[in-house]
Amino acid sequence: MMMMMMMMMMMMMMMMMMMLLLLLMMMMMMLLLMMMMLLLLLLMMMMMMMMIIQYNVKTIHRECIAKEMI
Repeated sequence: MMMMMMMMMMMMMMMMMMMLLLLLMMMMMMLLLMMMMLLLLLLMMMMMMMMIIQYNVKTIHRECIAKEMI
């Protein structure tokens, strides 16, 4: 009887450990996903900034040309 109880306890412990490990894995995955999303957002922001800068530069260049023509 004692052996059985011990076995059961061991099994329970193992199950608990497994569950904890799974939870940890899930958390890690979530963190990784969050990081990826943040990186993507940053990239998008950079792209937008570049586009805006390019547009501004183009407009300024045009203005300069117009002034020269006059």
